[in-house]
Amino acid sequence: MITATVTRHACPGFRPQPLASYLAGLGLIRVLGEQADPAAAAAWSPDGLIIATTVEDLPGWLAGQYVPTPVLSPWKSGTEPRLVPDG
Repeated sequence: MITATVTRHACPGFRPQPLASYLAGLGLIRVLGEQADPAAAAAWSPDGLIIATTVEDLPGWLAGQYVPTPVLSPWKSGTEPRLVPDG
């Protein structure tokens, strides 16, 4: 059985307050879980966000392998705005 090494990353720039920092931390753990390590875990500490993941080099992964999630895909069928008839 092969076991992956879990690395703990301290992210002092992500804190529970202000709200923007909190949401940025949640976004990071979301994309990390979706794209690299579904078993990634995170916790808030006095030093900021602590992420436990099998990704050894988190900044390297963000720079080289992370693929941004599109917010809106205007070319995808079914997403074009439609007028609703009155009545």
